[in-house]
Amino acid sequence: EEGAKDNAPLFMLTAKGRVFCYYKDKRIVARDAFSGALLWIKTDFLQAPVSPSTQVAAGDEVISINAARELVALSGATGEVVRSFGKVAQYTNLMYEQGVLLVFESGRLNALNVATGQKLWSNANASPGGEDGKFSGRNGGAGPKVVEGGKIYIHSAKHELVCVDISDGKEIF
Repeated sequence: EEGAKDNAPLFMLTAKGRVFCYYKDKRIVARDAFSGALLWIKTDFLQAPVSPSTQVAAGDEVISINAARELVALSGATGEVVRSFGKVAQYTNLMYEQGVLLVFESGRLNALNVATGQKLWSNANASPGGEDGKFSGRNGGAGPKVVEGGKIYIHSAKHELVCVDISDGKEIF
């Protein structure tokens, strides 16, 4: 049963009156946020391990990395795949801001138009997981980062605060 204690969600997202519950067994359960009514379930869909850093809510959609390592947008209402952004290699993190999907992969930050899937820009120095860049983390891991007001703030492995413009991927400081 979905509500059983040993099968509690690992994390949840919310958007547009819907709650999306993510489970260890790689499934997503969507419910109406006002009534709790079940909207849809995707079983054995997600790439393992399931992590909140690899899922984002963007308007009426939920963006996830599926079991085939494909980055996809799911309809929040139906759970159907509405767009593919292509395969991802070694992902580190997904973030969303102002219609832009930020994909932090090992050594690179890619910015995609969330509505079309079109790549807007790519910056090899802005990914905290880069192995040779100034943002290298321990074992290729991501450093802390936040997105606000059209800017991406990244704490580098060199203990520097770096700011990247979301519109073009250029470093501000």
